[in-house]
Amino acid sequence: MNIDNDDELFPDAYIKDDLESEGNSSELDQLRSTAKTIVTLIKQGTLDIRVYRQPRLHAKAYIFGNLGDGHSVGIIGSSNFTKAGLTSNSELNFLTDDYKIVEFEPKTDNQENGHLTWFNELWNSDGVEDWNGDFTEIIGDSPVGDKTYGPYDVYIRTLMEVFPDELIEAEPFDESIEKILHPFQNQNALSLRRKLDSMGVAMLSDSVGLGKTITAAAIIKQYIEDGKYNIVIIPPAALKQQWVDELESDRWNLIEHRDFEVYSQQDGDRIQRLIDKSEKRQGTRNEIDLFVVDEAHNLRNAGTTRHNQILNLFQENPNAKVLLLTATPINNSLMDFANQIQLGSKGDLVSVNVPYTTGKGSLEYIDFFEALKRIQSEATKADKKGEKYDWSKHKNTLTTGIRHYLVRATRQGVIKRNAMKPINGQKKLFPETNVRQFEYGYLEDDAKLIRSVVDGQIPFAFAGLNPLKLNLEFASQITQRTKHPIDLFKEIDRLQKEGQQQVVLEENDISENLSSEYLFDNSQRSESVISSIYKIINFLGFAPYKPDSYNRTVYGKTIPQIRQLNLTGRAANSLRVQIAIHNMLHVTWLKRLESSTHTLLLC
Repeated sequence: MNIDNDDELFPDAYIKDDLESEGNSSELDQLRSTAKTIVTLIKQGTLDIRVYRQPRLHAKAYIFGNLGDGHSVGIIGSSNFTKAGLTSNSELNFLTDDYKIVEFEPKTDNQENGHLTWFNELWNSDGVEDWNGDFTEIIGDSPVGDKTYGPYDVYIRTLMEVFPDELIEAEPFDESIEKILHPFQNQNALSLRRKLDSMGVAMLSDSVGLGKTITAAAIIKQYIEDGKYNIVIIPPAALKQQWVDELESDRWNLIEHRDFEVYSQQDGDRIQRLIDKSEKRQGTRNEIDLFVVDEAHNLRNAGTTRHNQILNLFQENPNAKVLLLTATPINNSLMDFANQIQLGSKGDLVSVNVPYTTGKGSLEYIDFFEALKRIQSEATKADKKGEKYDWSKHKNTLTTGIRHYLVRATRQGVIKRNAMKPINGQKKLFPETNVRQFEYGYLEDDAKLIRSVVDGQIPFAFAGLNPLKLNLEFASQITQRTKHPIDLFKEIDRLQKEGQQQVVLEENDISENLSSEYLFDNSQRSESVISSIYKIINFLGFAPYKPDSYNRTVYGKTIPQIRQLNLTGRAANSLRVQIAIHNMLHVTWLKRLESSTHTLLLC
């Protein structure tokens, strides 16, 4: 075989022929012939059909002969009018060849019906419906009718149902855009455009380092080339300038405020002004065409002030498409993914139907978001029991739903497919890594030592707070910190003890789902070494990296409050850079570690 010849490597004609040949069985031909005969008899008026719906008719009677010729025969029994019922099954039937019984018409209510009279009463009863003729079309369109579809046709139809987005041919990118992209980026960008067109929302989840910004920039550029000029990008504050620099580079030659606008996720005031403008723009050419949300996992917690504000913005632009970018679509729960997609869908709580296997083993089709909720509930229950959850049993459910929204490439996949152009003549696309697994564990004495040291430092280093009781789920939602964590935690602890939980939620943008939880909880006391260390790390303030934030004029203030101080010049720039660096350290040190703590907790 010539591997350079696509026709030999992918013999579509051979596959079609093989599949079609499977359908030419004698049984199928026999069924097809019978179906055609039935249709012909109906059209000729030889065969008449009526429908008896209520009550359920289970009796079987067969009557043969011509009325009045003295040779009528009637059969009553269990045989269904099927091939098996009339030939191979073991049935019990009673044959009457006395025409006087078969054709008997009772004169009084005390006399029994004959076969024919019983049939005529059913045939002419009020509940019987004349057949409307669709039966001939049903047979004709069925696999045994005239419009027969072979296995190859069924195979193609199945592909169309299972992979509808992939079969929609997206318009290729302009040549000037396509040449910028690696092959895998071009393929992903085309897939994203298809999903944006069909679903209104799409998520790019390439691994770190594969250029999600470049792929998204290509989509932005193509939107602008297609006359869709209203583009809004919503990244974290720390990445805002990076987006401006990329889009204004020679690679894309776009200009901020002309071709696109950038609103940081933390800039609630500007976003609110955009919401107000959007209300007036609906139905006009100035309505937003495309939103791009970078680090979309920051908005995974439904119910937070920031999440709700972005949702409000999207809802005020009902025709806009939403492109979500994140390398970690699922952090702690499957509902992280659902919340992000529902956000991009402008609050729509209905998704696509997916196959779901119930606990009893039966298969049903339910909404994808409902399936995620059920699967996550099962996994959580298993985790609480200390059992290992078998995710593979719901693999089909998850992949069927996720593929409607998500596009993802990994380094391994890119290398395997040779889908990346060499850079500056380099043959190796990525540094080679050699990952080896080392098993390790901690002694109970290690955990006791940590608890002993922490207990001894509670009045001193931790200012009366016990870090081992820290509720990580609650603490993880506290993002923007201009206070040292210890001061912040003390303030929250005080407010909660005074019953001011709503104040805590509003001031720190905590989800309403945690309204009944506390920052410090006795049930959260760590027992393992890793979880104890992780909680202690949350008390680090990274003070050397943001010394200006400890100035009394800004200490403890929110970003909008700092902005109202109208700081200018070097002081303002220095503070902004320091807070951005602090946020990046916080994300790098805590969030990246967070994804592996669940495994490490077993140590």
